Amino acid sequence: MIASTVSSVEVGDEFEKLPSHLTVIPWFALDEQRWPELDAHLKEMELEYPAGPFPRAFVGDRVKYGPENDIEAHRVMIDAIGGFPLYASLYGMIRHLGSELDTTYAGMSWPPHMNDTVDQAHQEDQLLRFDNLTVFQHEFKRMKRVKALYRWGVYVDETAS
Repeated sequence: MIASTVSSVEVGDEFEKLPSHLTVIPWFALDEQRWPELDAHLKEMELEYPAGPFPRAFVGDRVKYGPENDIEAHRVMIDAIGGFPLYASLYGMIRHLGSELDTTYAGMSWPPHMNDTVDQAHQEDQLLRFDNLTVFQHEFKRMKRVKALYRWGVYVDETAS
């Protein structure tokens, strides 16, 4: 999964429940041998989008998602000039690498949204500044771990000491 978190996270952090975030690419399977290509693409995005991944975003109205339409979230209103080209580029790369992902909430069906968390509640019309793309991985959908973090101005990977 690739997301842009509201609060600060670090490579190696583990979560049972993810912190407040904007889901960019939902959970996907990627052959580990293809990881360097995705990593390079994510690093290039900092140069292509110097203002950040989603420099101007606002919390929108409440909506419900999920198979049972029971997961409450807020729409996120994104500046189309900045956010959607970045999203299209990243989604295209994921597909190019042969990743398997559920397209229910991806591609042309991508609904930018974020959930409230216990420690982070959002208000409609609240300005959000996303300065990162965070790659999360999970094992058996239980614990989620930050695999890589791309902060505009700083790149941190899982091998950094």
